Amino acid sequence: MPASLRIGLIGFGEVGSSFARGFLADGLTGLVAYDEPRSDAQRDLARRRSVELGVPLLDDPAGLADRDLVVCCVPQDQAMAAAERCAGAIAPDALYVDVNSLGPPDKIAVAERVAALGRTFVDAAIMGMPINDLHRVPVLASGEAAQRFAELGGRAGMRIRVAGARPATRPASRSCAAW
Repeated sequence: MPASLRIGLIGFGEVGSSFARGFLADGLTGLVAYDEPRSDAQRDLARRRSVELGVPLLDDPAGLADRDLVVCCVPQDQAMAAAERCAGAIAPDALYVDVNSLGPPDKIAVAERVAALGRTFVDAAIMGMPINDLHRVPVLASGEAAQRFAELGGRAGMRIRVAGARPATRPASRSCAAW
């Protein structure tokens, strides 16, 4: 695992913490996470996961500024708010990767918001269960920087297939059997 790859996670629920477990198991160090849980119970769970995994839980999205790759793993209804709060805080050359299962119009709206903040958006559709496959869950990526994400994510052990150059692009067959 290249020590120079710096990954940040937005959202430290089931998906974000599953990705973190996988990255850590493969030897990636220096992970950070940012989360704004909506309830005290969710906040406590994120803190417990942070301590258990040794992944610092940031208080401010500005802590994502030195990341190469920032993966947004928040619930669907929080995708736009997360983009508005966090995308502008990341480095201009970093990738903002959204793994939410939004429909195409909403995914495109988030992509446009990230672009309006001067950052690079990648749409990533998770094609399995991160709780089982961790960071190696098959992912379909689309957007102008999808290939760059496939290369960076591949260095981190992710299994990424590029689906197209426009966000919300999905191939006719969504089978992951060949991955």
